[in-house]
Amino acid sequence: MPTYTPVRQGQAQAGIAFSNLYVVGAGKTAIVKTLSVCNVTAGSVALDVSLVNQGGTASDANAVVRNHTIPPYATVMYTFDQVLAAQGFVAVKASVAAALTLTLSGVEYA
Repeated sequence: MPTYTPVRQGQAQAGIAFSNLYVVGAGKTAIVKTLSVCNVTAGSVALDVSLVNQGGTASDANAVVRNHTIPPYATVMYTFDQVLAAQGFVAVKASVAAALTLTLSGVEYA
């Protein structure tokens, strides 16, 4: 029987190009549960999030959040319950660098 471990899967500020917020470890499977996004600036910022299988590239084909506007000084929560296999990843980007702080939580199991 697998052991389920709740984890903070990643926390970072998004840049203007896709970067990995979280990569599933070898031999593990992950359930992405919640993403908290905090806009730390006085302007609106657009967010993109993709859940990508191993060997893939972040794109519209795997987008789960696309060009969603986060208001100034606001925090937005997303709930997913999406499964990623080993070496799959969550990629994020923002329309303004270092404007959005993202915190991803979920469960890993082997």
